[in-house]
Amino acid sequence: MKRLLRLSKFAMCCSCCAMLLSPTGVFADKGTATKTLSKESSSQTAEATTIRDVALASGGTFNGQLLNAEGLALSGVEVAMYQGTEQVARTVTDTSGYFSVSNLRGGVYQVNAENTQEVYRLWSEEMAPPSAEQDVVIVSNPKVVRGQIGGVDIITATALGAAIAGVTLAAINRSELNDIEDKLDKALASP
Repeated sequence: MKRLLRLSKFAMCCSCCAMLLSPTGVFADKGTATKTLSKESSSQTAEATTIRDVALASGGTFNGQLLNAEGLALSGVEVAMYQGTEQVARTVTDTSGYFSVSNLRGGVYQVNAENTQEVYRLWSEEMAPPSAEQDVVIVSNPKVVRGQIGGVDIITATALGAAIAGVTLAAINRSELNDIEDKLDKALASP
């Protein structure tokens, strides 16, 4: 009986640990994927972001389109361009989500629009590498959450939690049955 009681306590501890380490907490976003750009964090954010090459159109024009996560155009949204911490241009998207900024020179620029930031290396028409994009598409706030728990997926983690809960309930029930059997043995043994 004492062994079953210890097993019950152990199973209960395992169950509590499983709840504390539930997939919801393990796979939660820590806020780094969708960090908005501020003047203070611009250099830190630029290091963590992929820089894409873009060929400027004639007149140093940077063309792009702003879409939401579902692929729908965002109209009337402000698009700001920064070089370092200095804002160099600001425009608003049209009804189809398109925007254009002229008179830019080659260099690295950060583009902020609708809680999203992208970093581009702009090239003049003559100097752009063959892989450079002509126009860009910016997807606004694509809430991407990535998580990993040592190769265990969410289904395995959930099954493990359910198994621990099942063992806990079985141990508790077995302990209660042992208590009932002990009481019954005592009652039958006494005259």
